[in-house]
Amino acid sequence: MRLAISYRAVLLSTVVFGLSPFAICTKGFAQTSAASTTSSVEETKTSLEEIIVTAQRKEENLQTVPMVVTVVSQQKLEQNNVQTMEDLQYLVPSMTSISTFSRDSSILSIRGQEPSETSSIQAVVTYLNEVPIPTTVSGGVAGGPGMLFDLSNVQVLKGPQGTLFGRNSTGGAVLFDTTRPKDGFGGSLQVTYGNYDDRESTGVLNLPLIGDTLITRIAFAEQDRDGFSRVPTPNYPNGIDADDRHFYAFRDTLSFHPNETLQNDLIVSYDNYWNHGSPNFIIAATQTGLASLLSRGGYYADFLEQQALGPRVNIGSDTPLVSQGTDLSVQNITSVQLPADLTFRNIFGFDHANTTLAQDFDGSPYPLASVFGSPTPFPDTQYTEEAQLLGKSFNQKLDWIVGGFYLHNHDTYVDGYKVFFLPTSNEYSNDKKSSKAIYGQATYDLSSVIPKLKFTAGARYTWDNESNQEQACPAALGLGTGIFSNPACSPIPASIYHAAYDAATWNLALDYQLDPDTLLYVSGRRGYRAGSSNTGAAYSLFPQFGPEFVTDAEIGVKSDFTIGNVPIRLDAAAYHDDYSQIQVTQYFGQVPNLLIYIGNEGDARVWGTELEATVELTKALQVGATFDYLNFKYTSFGAAVTTSALAIAGETTDRPPEKYSLNARYKLLVNPDVGDISASANWAWQATSAFQIVSAPDINLPGSHVPSFGLLNVAADWHSMFGKPVDLSFFMSNALDKLYIMGGITLVTEAGFAVAKYGEPRMFGFRLKYHFGTE
Repeated sequence: MRLAISYRAVLLSTVVFGLSPFAICTKGFAQTSAASTTSSVEETKTSLEEIIVTAQRKEENLQTVPMVVTVVSQQKLEQNNVQTMEDLQYLVPSMTSISTFSRDSSILSIRGQEPSETSSIQAVVTYLNEVPIPTTVSGGVAGGPGMLFDLSNVQVLKGPQGTLFGRNSTGGAVLFDTTRPKDGFGGSLQVTYGNYDDRESTGVLNLPLIGDTLITRIAFAEQDRDGFSRVPTPNYPNGIDADDRHFYAFRDTLSFHPNETLQNDLIVSYDNYWNHGSPNFIIAATQTGLASLLSRGGYYADFLEQQALGPRVNIGSDTPLVSQGTDLSVQNITSVQLPADLTFRNIFGFDHANTTLAQDFDGSPYPLASVFGSPTPFPDTQYTEEAQLLGKSFNQKLDWIVGGFYLHNHDTYVDGYKVFFLPTSNEYSNDKKSSKAIYGQATYDLSSVIPKLKFTAGARYTWDNESNQEQACPAALGLGTGIFSNPACSPIPASIYHAAYDAATWNLALDYQLDPDTLLYVSGRRGYRAGSSNTGAAYSLFPQFGPEFVTDAEIGVKSDFTIGNVPIRLDAAAYHDDYSQIQVTQYFGQVPNLLIYIGNEGDARVWGTELEATVELTKALQVGATFDYLNFKYTSFGAAVTTSALAIAGETTDRPPEKYSLNARYKLLVNPDVGDISASANWAWQATSAFQIVSAPDINLPGSHVPSFGLLNVAADWHSMFGKPVDLSFFMSNALDKLYIMGGITLVTEAGFAVAKYGEPRMFGFRLKYHFGTE
């Protein structure tokens, strides 16, 4: 089966790159035919939507940007019931969400680039209105489920973004851009009801305060939905609804535009969520493993009982399951048009998040592996400041940007944890990070030398610093009022530490506009992910780990063309990455005295292909497809690495080798007085991948991998019902009610068990929306 999949992947890649020249020739023929006969082809040709992106920190047509960018609209998010970043992965080629901790705080992987299990330094950085979003104590993105509303779009940039974006990264960037105020008065109110007693409401009010000079846009969203998993806990012996969702969110945008040269957008967002999180289910256990031995056979008996209960009723937890948080974020974006084709932009960001996360990692009522068990919130405060100067020189031939970036982040947390029946302990951490960078990038039009050819070059230099204080206490003693305030508690050995790293990154690209609708490009980029210090007891033996680097080469084509009267959009790319000094999670000693640390212990090479295609078969029917193939191989290891653990399992850890999707949208051709009626469907499939690996399992053993699965989403929309400002929509995600594993942890070798989290069952509901004015 695996060989068959690989064969199909190679065949499709061949077809994609073989199709581009054919498509170009066909396009030329189609245009000639159209010019000589009828204008209908030209009318059809322009029916494919122009998509505007900010992947290079300025507004551009997606088809003119020399890199792979996937764009998802707010409408597509709603049609596919995308409510968290966990759901977004099924619409984006090459992107995977890592589900070790919580659905409410996702960790993203793009093109195989992901953080180590114990690292909070992201390989993929997310941005809200051009400001990087901080990470929570679990390493995921702050903000919870209440962020994906009233967005203009979501842009996913693939590959290292080492020049233009605020944080260093090796995998890519995800840009969430909220809708700005519009001229004129308007608004909307939408209510949703679905299964699992899902109740949602969203609303928008666009309100001019002083003509078109000062406009505000107020938006809100809220949801209450029962969980689809039942878990007995110490506080609720009859069980709680886990995998539930409860949040409310608010956003206010104030746009000040007094003249043609100045614009200032102030965006304030707040969200609050209170959920029980996602439980782990035992999926494998041995009678002779440490978990069963310490529990006198109870853990293995629980495993057998869990098999009988199935995937929606959990055997129980010794930890009160909690996933709660608040997030207040502010972005202020100022743009000033200056003489001589110059623009000054200033982007200020502030974010304060509080997160409470309690997880039971062993999926049982036994105190084997429960961490983040303290009910104390984890506060995280971040400030960012970025200044840019953009311009055009040499008779508009040189398009350039220079800038500087500064970030300061401060977080404190208390970990309450229990490991293998040992006494409950607390760990206090006080962590400060800063990042400074200067950068510049320019694109020069070489048409005077070679027509339609452009050259882009960019460079960035980044300085990263981190300092941390840590202290450990038995839970009974508490922690006093601050770090080292309780004399009965001991600082963790060498617990006051500092790490500093700096690196240069760059971007080079050549793009050739073969004709007005076909772009060919080749690019090279270098990305960097900062190092840090190992925490806790591991620090005394393994103090720090250094940065890792990715050197990326990419070749691609973006083309809009026609075959006959059928408009087609085809974007395809192939890439190769040299991945060096990889931050690999390593294990020293044995359970229960196992030390987990990070070291620069690996090098790898990564290559893959990506495809996104849209075909407008008729005025009524549009179909599309995406595909990506990822081949990740380690090429060398450090002396401390257990090679088999990485070579057998780590190469596919949260890295499905193949993913594809098929989508269709059919619009009923009815009288306009009836309204706009359409139906859509999206099928997404991904290949088998490995769990987050702790032991060194064979990927063929139970409890070590995520089996392949496919999900079907369907939707129907009726806009402007009978000419009235009312819309009715139906959505159904996971329409086939597929039971699938999202991710898991295996300790089969060390402790004799493995656990997993399950994905959402079938979800469906109706949305009713009333809109007026500009909306």
